[in-house]
Amino acid sequence: MLSAQKNTVFSDSQYDKLRKVYSVWICLKPPKRLENTITKFHTVQTNIIGNVEEKPGNYDLQTIIMLCLGSLDSPDSKGILRFLSVLFSNELRVDEKKLILEKEYSLAMTQNMQEEAKRMFNFSDVLVEESEARGEARGKAIGLENGILTSLKNLMANMNLTVQEAMKALGIPEEDRPRYLEKLASERQPQ
Repeated sequence: MLSAQKNTVFSDSQYDKLRKVYSVWICLKPPKRLENTITKFHTVQTNIIGNVEEKPGNYDLQTIIMLCLGSLDSPDSKGILRFLSVLFSNELRVDEKKLILEKEYSLAMTQNMQEEAKRMFNFSDVLVEESEARGEARGKAIGLENGILTSLKNLMANMNLTVQEAMKALGIPEEDRPRYLEKLASERQPQ
């Protein structure tokens, strides 16, 4: 986000024109220890050698706010954290979300807001589906890679092929071969 400002906010080496960037991360399923927390991360100056005083505006150009949601049943689920937990919940039905938002947050659901809310409510389902799809694709890729490694080892052991001959026999593209060589080498090293 900082580098995206080049040629829009500043050009050449006019780094003094950089604008501070705020990034808000909403973590839907954080580890238990992080549930229902809001944490701010920002840059601070630490002098290692010498003593330099720099204005924070010259280096503190990025702030990250991490909102870690938790269970709606938790007594710590309050304020903005509970509000977002309701919005992004894939356990509550749309009518339940609407009721909670109206009752707890006095959010009168106009027709316009209901349409926006439906989009938000469905967004949490999309996030879960995308996350599951990424996990499935990653699992397939790992399985394929493990299968290729096993095949390489079998060809080398049973057919007395060199690693290069085995990779050629399996039709492994040239650009992928270094990765498999590295994996095979790491398996041979004593742990």
